[in-house]
Amino acid sequence: MKIRKAKAEEVGQIADLQRELMLHEKKIESTYFYNISKDARERFIEFAKKKIENRNSKLFVAIIDGKIVGYILGWIKERPPVFKLKKVGYISDCFVIEKFRGEGIGEKLVQRMLAWFKIKKLNYAELVVTSRNKLGFTVWKNLGFEEYRKIMRRKM
Repeated sequence: MKIRKAKAEEVGQIADLQRELMLHEKKIESTYFYNISKDARERFIEFAKKKIENRNSKLFVAIIDGKIVGYILGWIKERPPVFKLKKVGYISDCFVIEKFRGEGIGEKLVQRMLAWFKIKKLNYAELVVTSRNKLGFTVWKNLGFEEYRKIMRRKM
């Protein structure tokens, strides 16, 4: 297994994995929030290409036998100027195809992203886990993340 930076020509394959991730999240949190637009694939492809080109973001892939089996997407997130801590690393997506789960691929993807955050001299990494995703919460906790705030929402 190899972890490396994604290439622009691979974003279609990554978009397919991202769709699997969104469908998985929708099973856990079935509210309107996770309804996927009809052009979601095209929008993600455009979004991912911009992230690949941006020096403040990274998209890494896990490769087995020439096939992308997982990915992680992260970037440097600016905080409001009133805080001493100006920037943090943000993990947006992390996904491994079900067949390859339990082999440490996700952990290696996370380690690679955290290493990049360290190179960028960031002191913290953060992410969002759906509150009903108990397994995801446990996985992230086992990787050293801790809950430090809750996001609230209200339907209008």
